[in-house]
Amino acid sequence: MQPALLGGLLFVALEVVPLTAPGPVTPLRVVGFLLLLTLAVVFIAVGRSRARSLPLPARPGASALRLELGGDELPPTYRVTLVLDDGSRHTVLEATDPARVLDDAEHLAKVLGVPRGTGWGLDATALDELVGTAPAPVKRFGPDDTFTLEHPPLAGQRPAAYTTLWASAFVLVASFVMSDGPERKGLVPSTLSLVLPGLGVLVLLVIGLWLLGLRESVTLTPTGLTRRRSWFRHELSAPETRVARVLGAALVRPGARSDGHLLVASDAGLMSVPASAPVGANLLERGRVPVSAAERAAE
Repeated sequence: MQPALLGGLLFVALEVVPLTAPGPVTPLRVVGFLLLLTLAVVFIAVGRSRARSLPLPARPGASALRLELGGDELPPTYRVTLVLDDGSRHTVLEATDPARVLDDAEHLAKVLGVPRGTGWGLDATALDELVGTAPAPVKRFGPDDTFTLEHPPLAGQRPAAYTTLWASAFVLVASFVMSDGPERKGLVPSTLSLVLPGLGVLVLLVIGLWLLGLRESVTLTPTGLTRRRSWFRHELSAPETRVARVLGAALVRPGARSDGHLLVASDAGLMSVPASAPVGANLLERGRVPVSAAERAAE
């Protein structure tokens, strides 16, 4: 989804202004209501998630040299860049799902006959093992190789929660201060002047508390992974389970300071789930996972 979607939701919330304003319903009020509704529909339509297709770049006299892995930190976005031998660089793959990007990058590297570079905190060996190109992979989950990652499911969730809660308190205090000012002495607040700040405080408070309490845990076992979402320890829905024989796993992240994903290699292909990744690291070395590595990943 694109940021314009948030603008559309804001215009939906602003519909309360012409609906609650005092006085009779006039043609101007109807026009204002329809204008806000039209803007809301337009922004929501523009902000919908959609696929974008571009032709592979081609330059006269230049051939493909290599692929490079990179991305953006917030929101975590994974990107593959095609480098031509004339020095030009072109984005050819981009998505928020590293499993999809890495799988497509491996296929594209074979089609173009170029090497797939390293990145996302992993070296060439770890990436080769994840995509199944390493010879005779030794690492397998043993019966005791099970661990759990607990983390906020949204990138930048904690700072956003604190900022939103502070904003709700600011709106509430500012509304009281302005309504009690000397210039408004003896004036009775209108319904609209009470509804708007009250609605703003309520919306910000609900969003802040939701972000503050939302947590996710991912349990990885030899036979698959299970995701659970909770809000202040209360389960929000039934656990989501993906059944597959796990061959390897790694924490990846597109930037040095970003949250990332748990990338899992299985006999059903690559799959990924959001996870905090303070450092990109193989979680499954050859043999069992050291206890310290699992503890660092959970932290």
